[in-house]
Amino acid sequence: MVALAYTPTAEQVDAVHEWRERRKHSKARAIVPVLREAFGISAGQAVAVIRAANADVLIYQDAGGADAAS
Repeated sequence: MVALAYTPTAEQVDAVHEWRERRKHSKARAIVPVLREAFGISAGQAVAVIRAANADVLIYQDAGGADAAS
């Protein structure tokens, strides 16, 4: 299987963070279909967006962000 290079936009990464916040307060839809519909991307590209958002959270925590203090 060949991995295709895909660089998520900041808007896409922000959408994942917003989805996570909404999910805390309600039953949100699964994230992959939401990203596919919102941005017209493939399932594989949606996974790349989620991975980028996860890395974004880790960078924030490593920098001493609010989640790191917990």
